[in-house]
Amino acid sequence: MKLEQFLADPSFENWAKRSNEADYLRWEAWRTENPAYATLMDEAKLMLTGIAFRKIEVPEQKKQEEWQALMQQLGLEGREATVRPLHRRRWWAGAAAAIMVLLAAGWWLFLRPVEPVWTTAATGFGQLRTLELPDGSAATLNANSELRYPETWKSGQTLRLELEGEAFFDVRHKKSGEAFIVSAAGVETEVLGTRFNVFARRNHPVVGLLEGSVRLTETQTGATALLEPGQSAQFDGEKNTFRIASDRATEQASWKNHRWLFDNTPLSEVLQRIEDEFGLPSRVGKESLLDRRVSGQVSTEKLAVLLQALEILLDVKIQEEGGVLKIEGR
Repeated sequence: MKLEQFLADPSFENWAKRSNEADYLRWEAWRTENPAYATLMDEAKLMLTGIAFRKIEVPEQKKQEEWQALMQQLGLEGREATVRPLHRRRWWAGAAAAIMVLLAAGWWLFLRPVEPVWTTAATGFGQLRTLELPDGSAATLNANSELRYPETWKSGQTLRLELEGEAFFDVRHKKSGEAFIVSAAGVETEVLGTRFNVFARRNHPVVGLLEGSVRLTETQTGATALLEPGQSAQFDGEKNTFRIASDRATEQASWKNHRWLFDNTPLSEVLQRIEDEFGLPSRVGKESLLDRRVSGQVSTEKLAVLLQALEILLDVKIQEEGGVLKIEGR
């Protein structure tokens, strides 16, 4: 979450100024769950609350002295500061003009579109979280992920979400004119009612479709792709097109059930996934170990069980030392 996102959220401003107790308690809980954002929150709070300036009272004698000095410079010494009453007609003209300005401003405020209030859901390392979205759809966040979405939604509107990390979406059927769009690392996924997975880490988004249909759009080039159930797609920046693979969607979404499915997957990808979802970087004794491949499924509910399973499947020895995984061949 970025500084400008905190500043643009009215509920966060309520927390910063403690003007709404419900918002204050909600943000305090979020801060406790996400300590990494504490410094950023404090910075945003300082910007929102600002610095109170002390009003300096100037004595009347000092005012008169400054006025006489100014008049002397203008060659008008001896004159006192006076306030002339407005001519009645000018007063009414000014009042009428002020009323017109207020009416115009009120009409503009009434007609201008209301910016949505966004909310953020996040997970830490090793955590999964399922939540209901404003339109009744469901989203499950993988570990180390963040999803932003509007707090409210009306029938007939487009629901837009922003994802960092990975999430699985079960979208309720959409009526004509409605849309459900997930923006992740420069790729927009638009659906009409489906179940799909979006991976958005290291600016290499991958979308896997389990049911229904989705349309993908790369926002910079305008490249598009249509997916069928079972297919997954990743944008190729060199060719400015989507690369589509078959029979990978189920494998990519297996994390939702606390399972990882592998199909001839190299150890290098497995270790990157462990770092993404459990926050543990790795170091291998020999670079050649990264080419070892694994097939099958393993449980991810407990890290220790996952590592033991990988040791057996890859014929390696894995040890955690100081928050780093050390991998050696047997």
